Amino acid sequence: MRPLTPEEVREYERAQQAEMERHIFLREIPPDRDLKREACLKWIDDHADAWRKAWLERHKDRKDNAIRGIPDP
Repeated sequence: MRPLTPEEVREYERAQQAEMERHIFLREIPPDRDLKREACLKWIDDHADAWRKAWLERHKDRKDNAIRGIPDP
């Protein structure tokens, strides 16, 4: 096996450090916590209202056309 280049050594060290940090993070999460659920609920609390309003505004023309009986292009 050939020796690693300095760049490969740095890449290896970064990957190893990232994996260790991920492992440490995962070990710190209590088993009864549902991070996906928590993240979804936080998004709902922080962003859902603005997202809904922006989505409705972007689709307003389609809704208005549907009410008038104009088909989508």
